[in-house]
Amino acid sequence: LSSSFNGTGFKNNITENEAVSGAEVYFNFSISDGVYNFSIFANDSAGNTLTTGNYTITVDSTKPSITMIGNFSIDANCDKRRINWTTNESTNFTIYLDTDTTTSDGIIYLNSTKSTSHLFDFDFNRSSEILYYFNITSCDAGGNCNTSSQKTFQTPASICAGWTFWSVYDSFINLSRIQNQ
Repeated sequence: LSSSFNGTGFKNNITENEAVSGAEVYFNFSISDGVYNFSIFANDSAGNTLTTGNYTITVDSTKPSITMIGNFSIDANCDKRRINWTTNESTNFTIYLDTDTTTSDGIIYLNSTKSTSHLFDFDFNRSSEILYYFNITSCDAGGNCNTSSQKTFQTPASICAGWTFWSVYDSFINLSRIQNQ
């Protein structure tokens, strides 16, 4: 019985004295992350041979990276906050969101669709001026997961587009600069 992996130079041979008909044979070896194609060839002392078709395995032991994208926009109806982020490989995600720093006991949203570009629209139902904390956990096909650092956003005051009053919900807005508007 012999096997080989392309691109790695791995080759293993077991003589007919070691293999037993009907017994399972296990190979233990270390290889780097990557995609590998393999097949298995077996023969016996009578000259019978068998070669399997090609199989592909993916070895992935690296966590995906999570990159947040800029500000967290608010929709025109003033009741949803959009969170955008990217990952360096295709992942699903789970969002943990709460009004205190222990986000794991708050609102949890799961998305099993795998992608590298993600968005989540949090419907805060016009609950004004509430500070939310959130974490994002993204997992790749290999089951490697990474959790973002904790982020925050604040919902705006109840005054939105079309109203005659100003609302300050971002700390960088200075009312003295907009007084004449």
